[in-house]
Amino acid sequence: MKFFIEKYKYSVLALGCLLSVSSCTDYMQTLNQDEKLITDEQLVQDANEGGILLPLMMNRIVATTTAVQTQQNLQAESYAGYLETPTPFLNNENTTTYFMVDGWNNTAWNTSTQNVMDQWLQMWKKGYETKYPDLYAIALIIKVAAAHRLVDTFGPYPYTKYGTAAQVAFDSEEEAYTAFFAELDKAVTALKAAEAANPNADKTRFAKWDKSSLLGEYTNWIKLANTLRLRLAIRISKVKPDLAKTEGEKAVAAENGGLLTDIGFSVTPTTTNPYYTMANAWSDTRLSATVETFLTGFSDPRLPALRRACNRPSREWEDQGYSCRFGQA
Repeated sequence: MKFFIEKYKYSVLALGCLLSVSSCTDYMQTLNQDEKLITDEQLVQDANEGGILLPLMMNRIVATTTAVQTQQNLQAESYAGYLETPTPFLNNENTTTYFMVDGWNNTAWNTSTQNVMDQWLQMWKKGYETKYPDLYAIALIIKVAAAHRLVDTFGPYPYTKYGTAAQVAFDSEEEAYTAFFAELDKAVTALKAAEAANPNADKTRFAKWDKSSLLGEYTNWIKLANTLRLRLAIRISKVKPDLAKTEGEKAVAAENGGLLTDIGFSVTPTTTNPYYTMANAWSDTRLSATVETFLTGFSDPRLPALRRACNRPSREWEDQGYSCRFGQA
């Protein structure tokens, strides 16, 4: 009998110790938490969880880092004749001389796909379309702004079924543009409803996340959506004139909110402007000779500030200090 009593006493003692240790260490769960991190409770406040991904998305429509060099500067900006490079990259076998560079093409694809499309996908999967329709509308506008660049660059793109399976079908340009217009409709409708319900909602829920020139105002984002719609309508005017007319008229209709006029859409880099770095520290980009020709013809007083000597091996151009011609490195 004594054996069982002793065993019982020790069991009770052990249980008491465990309960004591547990109660004394409950508070320790918060000791090692980084107080700079946002808690789950804070994410829910003022719809923070619905807007926290938007700054990254805005900053990757066009990269605000030096990744923009291979995303856009050495590709679309060169082809369009805006800016050219005096640097003979890869022994002068690069996109500026119509030689495709896989790494550069990957940057053009990945910058918006990984940082815009993937972030939108998270918002969609979490049901923010219904939980935070106004913030989701902002994400849709950013998504269209980024994705139409991908479609215009690469052609077919997995847009409408993005993220629904490991492998999804690519949309044609026509299918993608149809989806663009539909999503802009949805975004404008949601933002109008938010403004009507509470004109100050954007100040509470969105302004702190807006890193663009639009100042966190839903009315400005409606104008951006309309301006983007007009751009897309012009893009298809030769292949789908009827649709282009319909969408263009919708874009400029006053009852739909108007276009951006006094301000444009821009995002300020968080560090040194990458174009300053490319033009000065690297000497990799210059005003194109095409643009210089136009500015000279109009006696544009800004030309001296915009132009820097190309300094390519050709003495003719270097000596005269002209801007760079396409493919002349």
